[in-house]
Amino acid sequence: MYSAMIFLEGFRVRYESGIDGERVKYRALNSAVNVADNNNDQPCQEEPTVVSASAKKQSGPITATTPPSMAGNQCVVPTSIRVGQVDNSVDSSSRKRPRNEEESKVKVESTPRKKNKEYPAPDLEIKVPLWLQKDRETQRKLFHHLLGRSSSGRLGHNMKRINDESQCKIAVVWDEKPMIIKVFAKNKSNVASRTKLFPALKRARLMIQDLFAGFVGNDGSRGRLVYEISRCCAGPHRPNKSTSNAVRDINPLHTDRSESYISVVDIPNEFVREGKHHQLHMTLVGSIRDIGCKMNIVADGFTHTTKLCAPYVLVYGVRLQYVDQAVKMVEDAIRQT
Repeated sequence: MYSAMIFLEGFRVRYESGIDGERVKYRALNSAVNVADNNNDQPCQEEPTVVSASAKKQSGPITATTPPSMAGNQCVVPTSIRVGQVDNSVDSSSRKRPRNEEESKVKVESTPRKKNKEYPAPDLEIKVPLWLQKDRETQRKLFHHLLGRSSSGRLGHNMKRINDESQCKIAVVWDEKPMIIKVFAKNKSNVASRTKLFPALKRARLMIQDLFAGFVGNDGSRGRLVYEISRCCAGPHRPNKSTSNAVRDINPLHTDRSESYISVVDIPNEFVREGKHHQLHMTLVGSIRDIGCKMNIVADGFTHTTKLCAPYVLVYGVRLQYVDQAVKMVEDAIRQT
């Protein structure tokens, strides 16, 4: 009868005793020890015993390799003991083998870069002026200002408000330069003509312009900002026959919210450095008033100044042809000065 120590999963072991010799096969050690020469009664040297199968209930013969050789005074120990009928091809590891080889591999996949969301063609597209987003940090601040935060701190409050009041969906694409705002009419499938969408699109545009005006504050660039945004949007507010590229919109330099035709004329920087813009004002202000229009010079030394954009002249009036005429007067005066 024999005893054996069987290794279980992890660090657990189990001792078995009373194993019949017929069920244990031995293999002779190459370095057998002669018991007769062992005068110190030291135990015989054993080859390390390795049990590789998971211990289960003993359900079959205990297998080993070669029959024992007990001739003479040789001391022989089993090299391995397997409990139950175990296929020799099975890995000696106590871990469970995966169902297939693919499961045994660690899948390392690079997360694909998130692509910009693709939108259908917008009903209105606003390209934010480059002078309003000169660097990445300014662009980021503008983006968060446009989205807005609710009283609870949730981002997107302004977009939700525009959505509810204008019945238009707003998408701000801010990872490009210039920043682009796309406007989609929500009920366009219910209308037969695109012209019926203009009131909703106009409402959305005016609300977006107010957000931009809030971003620049009291800076005189408000006039140029509203003009450039309005100019890039299609609609009846942008007459095709205007020689001055005038648009019909609200003059943000005035507290009065009434609409008029407005146009912008750039003032050369040397005019401002040399003080010629003062002469330009004195020469033109009376003549432009005589044809039923008005002008505001936005530059240093005047009521409206700007640190965000180049100096300019804002011309406005209630009749398109008069505004076109006034703009031509300003352009001629700049060339002749």
